Amino acid sequence: MGKSPMISVVMAVYNGKKFLAEAIESILNQTWTDFEFIIVNDGSRDNSLKIINRYAKKDSRIVVISRKNMGLVQSLNEGIAIAKGEYLARIDADDIALPTRFEKQVEFLKNHPDISILGTFIKPFGDSAVKDLVVCENWFNPSLNPENVEATFLDRAAICHPSIMGRTELFKSMQYRDKYYCAEDYDLWLRSLKAGYKIWVLDEILLRYRIHKKSKTNTDAAIPEKTLNEVMNIKLDYFVERFDEEKPNCLIWGGGSGGERLLKALQQKFKAVSVIGYVDSFKSGTINGVPIYHPEQIKSVKFDFIFLATITGKTKSIEYLTQIGLKPIRDFVYVFNGADEA
Repeated sequence: MGKSPMISVVMAVYNGKKFLAEAIESILNQTWTDFEFIIVNDGSRDNSLKIINRYAKKDSRIVVISRKNMGLVQSLNEGIAIAKGEYLARIDADDIALPTRFEKQVEFLKNHPDISILGTFIKPFGDSAVKDLVVCENWFNPSLNPENVEATFLDRAAICHPSIMGRTELFKSMQYRDKYYCAEDYDLWLRSLKAGYKIWVLDEILLRYRIHKKSKTNTDAAIPEKTLNEVMNIKLDYFVERFDEEKPNCLIWGGGSGGERLLKALQQKFKAVSVIGYVDSFKSGTINGVPIYHPEQIKSVKFDFIFLATITGKTKSIEYLTQIGLKPIRDFVYVFNGADEA
């Protein structure tokens, strides 16, 4: 038997011919050469398989799986199941890994055995508006320190999925879950943190992240209701055991559609969470018999936790709660996407 490679790279491809060759070459041209490259052709109907096979004939490091379309989560888990490397890296069929990416990630993981998932800073590019590229760059290039990792990831998926390299044992153990189709990566990050694994992001741009009309970023954005619900439920999953034990009295910040959406989720997710009030700057009275408080009244209310479900004004609400001495995770969490919603 031959020696196992240091890295197993997993790429899932579905009708990716337009950018596929560039993505594959960015992996084959890495300065770190000790890897296997598992490419799962997920029932592509274009020329993706021909492109994959052309490279596989030239480079024995490429392992090809090809079958009918079963979706991204199934494809990633199939690749992970056969991975032989100590580390597992991701790349998408439309992104470009810079040449020293693997070399620098392996070096970091070797020197930091406590880190299980490692991303990198990214440079977005493509045919999206400049403002969208800037938002994406700020989102995936977080300013981390050992004290703010948990809070940062409970705010948003602060790591770019195709930039990650991690310890293969984690991915084989945790796996991706198809219950969260639009946010399968975020689900894995929070489940990993909850299980005690550590995540970090290298503050160096080692991936060019392409955003285009058919990219998953944009196709998921086209179904905002599903994405919103998935992110909310992934965050609530993080608190299930804690809240089932503590049975907290909670406030919901947001008396509109966001608060209504959250209330339904809380009733389904938790056994003994009591919503004792809403917080809203523009409404008064009650909602289904539950009182509405103005933010300035919060300090006089006896509560255990606040769920922020305001569709707009996320930044202002967090700033206010921080000013009155409350802390993220311990006292409150924003349940939707990390940026203020339009």
